[in-house]
Amino acid sequence: VPLGSTVFISVAPAVEGVSFRNPLHRLRAALLRQPGRTLAALTLLALVLRLWDLGARSIHWDEARVAYWTLRYLDSGVFFYRPIVHGPFLQIVNRHVFALLGPSDATARLVVAVLGGLLPASVWLLRAHLDDAELLAVAGVLALDPLLLYFSRFSRADVPLAVFAFVA
Repeated sequence: VPLGSTVFISVAPAVEGVSFRNPLHRLRAALLRQPGRTLAALTLLALVLRLWDLGARSIHWDEARVAYWTLRYLDSGVFFYRPIVHGPFLQIVNRHVFALLGPSDATARLVVAVLGGLLPASVWLLRAHLDDAELLAVAGVLALDPLLLYFSRFSRADVPLAVFAFVA
């Protein structure tokens, strides 16, 4: 080696086509080493993002009317379905959530937030069709996409429908 030149010595294991001097390559290798754990971490992150301060925003009128009908169902035991509005899923499930946790802005949104937060975990069902990097990329998009995040914190039937369609 000529005097004054720089010598790089790598102590990282040799992996064909991967430069461990680049921090992004090291991060990618670490994430792909245990894809199940990385997927669980992404799912946990998605749940935290959706559940954090869930009741801070005032309830929207569309959320409020479904919550009102749910409260009427809880109080009277009489279920009245309005096909023009949404499907009956949120009213039926939120009746039990309200009975267990009490009615609030946060509990009205809880089912949708949990379903949206668990959506990245459903990518595991595609592991026969995707390699680990693709699997984690899809899970990352489902966990962090701003539109999915917003609508997962909003009590409407859009996210449950998307989750059930994606899992089916």
